[in-house]
Amino acid sequence: MKMLFISSGYRRVYPYFEQALCRAFAQVGVKVVGEKPCPVQRVAALKKLCATHQVDWLFMFLGNHLPEDFRQALQARDLPPLAVWFTEDPYHIERSINVLPVVKRGFTVEEGAVKFYQKLGGNVSFLPLGYDGDTFYPQEKKQVYDVCFVGHPYPERVTLLKSLASALRIQIEVVGPWRVDQLPKKVIHRSRWLHPRDVAHCYHRAKVVLNTFRPYEKGGREIFAKSVNNRSFEIAACAGFQLSEHRPGIARFFSKQEIETFTDTKNCIQAVRFYLENKKKRDEKRKKAAEEVRRAHTFFHRASHIVSQLQKVN
Repeated sequence: MKMLFISSGYRRVYPYFEQALCRAFAQVGVKVVGEKPCPVQRVAALKKLCATHQVDWLFMFLGNHLPEDFRQALQARDLPPLAVWFTEDPYHIERSINVLPVVKRGFTVEEGAVKFYQKLGGNVSFLPLGYDGDTFYPQEKKQVYDVCFVGHPYPERVTLLKSLASALRIQIEVVGPWRVDQLPKKVIHRSRWLHPRDVAHCYHRAKVVLNTFRPYEKGGREIFAKSVNNRSFEIAACAGFQLSEHRPGIARFFSKQEIETFTDTKNCIQAVRFYLENKKKRDEKRKKAAEEVRRAHTFFHRASHIVSQLQKVN
């Protein structure tokens, strides 16, 4: 299979995702034109590039930045078919709907969105993000923080961390674009944004890595957010002990012997206190979680699945 991997146009973590998945495609035998993501080009240049390299598929994350002439060329079948991985669902579902008519094969990270897409006529299935094994892997380092949290300061997260810091005398490290007034007192605010390899180091240095999910207001869309996020796999890949907010989709990937979950603030505080006092139990869970994600959830596994699905498309 020959593929032109088109850059999503998003910054921060997306160039990292794109490069990691490009490498994974190559590992499963896909010939990626240029061996790296390609920026969106003028349609004439894109047609020539696809013809020269006999491209079978166009692939990209999200697809939100496609120009109108690109969409028209896809609808007219002047370009190879487009496959898109909707990796911001359900939060950007309205944008994804706009892209759907030109998508030949789609994948969504939110299982609750699959039936919604299918009702609209989309050929879309569930596929959660994976992780890059060259970035996230076990590394035994001195654990200098009790709790680590990486993510944006949504109100629920601000309340949770302040409650945690108030209830327990612990060292907390926070990474993300948090303002001073959003942070609990006496926490270490590492950075507004870190490269994934530096995030991995944060996971290595913490006894408990907290993972919560972005709140979702479904509005008029009958979509229930229930799936895991990329951090679910990345924390586990680092052999970090993960204390995750409960979501129904977690059980599809992790057992209670691999990840601990909490349902509310009180439950979270109790779990942090318990596991900080029980290193043996933390170690048992984190090592099992690392084995599980290494077995089935790297970008290599995701690339293999994508290719197998594209080969089934008529």
